[in-house]
Amino acid sequence: MVTQEYIEWLAEERLREAQCLLESGFYDGAYYLGGYAVELFLKARICKVFNRPDFFMFEAIRPEAYKPFRSHDFKQLLFFSGLSTELNNMLETNRQFDKNWTELLKWTEGVRYQSGKTKEQAQQFLIAIIQFSAWIKERL
Repeated sequence: MVTQEYIEWLAEERLREAQCLLESGFYDGAYYLGGYAVELFLKARICKVFNRPDFFMFEAIRPEAYKPFRSHDFKQLLFFSGLSTELNNMLETNRQFDKNWTELLKWTEGVRYQSGKTKEQAQQFLIAIIQFSAWIKERL
């Protein structure tokens, strides 16, 4: 069963792994794996909003209804998380949060096919993830 608690734990684990990759000089891997931490935090929130004890229960109910939740797109997942308005308010009032959210939106699942991230890019991305994860964990 893929519970909200398990997804939260997995998000934290992916973030720790991304930090280890960064510290070991694997910047592309840190960047790629870090994006999954964001995705997982959003999916944990979706479980809460839809009151689902198992994230994959969406598929069991109606397989075609589950497809939007399988997305890796942060904006789409944010919509389903119910936090779009709150995030937009935060972006308007917190310049650093806005900058970090913009940084997060550069990530796509396709990053796995790219190389050449610098240490600075990976560091900035992980800083953005840490800020976002603190914000969303307050809402889980």
